[in-house]
Amino acid sequence: METFSPFSRASAPVADPPPRPRWCPDRRETTDVVVSRTKFERLIRNWARNEDLYRSRGWVLASHGDRWAELLFFAESQPRIVAVCVGMDYVNFDVDPPSITFLDPVTREPARPFSEPLQLDSNGQPVRLLMNHPLLGRPFWCLPGNLEYHEHPQHDGDPWLAEPRATAQGDLAVIAERLWHQSVRHRSVQFQVAFNVQPVAQVDIEAWRRDSGVVGAASDARPDA
Repeated sequence: METFSPFSRASAPVADPPPRPRWCPDRRETTDVVVSRTKFERLIRNWARNEDLYRSRGWVLASHGDRWAELLFFAESQPRIVAVCVGMDYVNFDVDPPSITFLDPVTREPARPFSEPLQLDSNGQPVRLLMNHPLLGRPFWCLPGNLEYHEHPQHDGDPWLAEPRATAQGDLAVIAERLWHQSVRHRSVQFQVAFNVQPVAQVDIEAWRRDSGVVGAASDARPDA
């Protein structure tokens, strides 16, 4: 039986995987299942080799199965809270990029994350990267490297296989690194107390700019999407 716990450790996929979660897109298989499954299992093994490092950053591989995985990103706060939860579907990988869905960490249903991904523009100002997808009717990460971005009607000039990036940008650790930088690393969580306790994520822009090295770093975002 499948387990879902932020405290379970990563392990090799079992021979008889559990059913795919409801959030997985209903996609037609266009590549060899054995090939895509082998590539995904390699990503899981690579993750397991560095799992202690990833956990120290607050990245947790909470659950995985037949070419899908769920990642949790914990904010650097006390108490620790889940800033982002994503589900990644690797059907047809790596002819297609992985599909990325932001999830509620409890219900595992599609939902906006507590801390949304941002990116600095050429003026050092934060730009939102979570936008509504006109075809899917749900938020998507507006950055190259995920299926939702490359299937967006305004991104038809930026195909997934146009550059030698399929394996690198589709790697679990690469996706985690980018989400961590854009959604967690430069955020502080403050707890506002009134009649209830409400956590609020704040962006430390100055620390982010210093860490970026140059204020005028080019943005990969497509704000017009």
